[in-house]
Amino acid sequence: MGSALRRKYIRLIYAKVFRYLGIVLVLCALIGGIARSRMYFVFALCAAGGVMVAWGWFTYLKATGLKAPGFGQLPSEKKKVPYFLRKNKDTVRKPAFMMNGEDFDDDLNDATSLSDGDFNEVQIRKMLVWSRIVCGLLLFLISFIIKY
Repeated sequence: MGSALRRKYIRLIYAKVFRYLGIVLVLCALIGGIARSRMYFVFALCAAGGVMVAWGWFTYLKATGLKAPGFGQLPSEKKKVPYFLRKNKDTVRKPAFMMNGEDFDDDLNDATSLSDGDFNEVQIRKMLVWSRIVCGLLLFLISFIIKY
């Protein structure tokens, strides 16, 4: 893997980790808010960390050949379409807060947009394993940092 592709791979892992982390932190905060206790927030962080590590482990097992239904499924690959063909003139435009880097076509698009289309299936599975395990370990670390 070339250095530019390696940097893109690491950025893809980074983006996936923080996407998972954001979702889980919001869910844990909801659990802590419903229970009205910071202890439940910390317990939810630990439980979510365990679930994320287990999810990463099952993804690894699926990648190595274990047949477990529902674990390790790859997301569908998006087709690459030029920018001027992507927009249908009859459709309603998206608001700015729902747009991402793939909605624009400029010189920096290759450096800023992240797509798993440049990687093969093995690399995508490794990315999913690493991102889920790192997210789980970050959740454990956050739960140890919070003092109750």
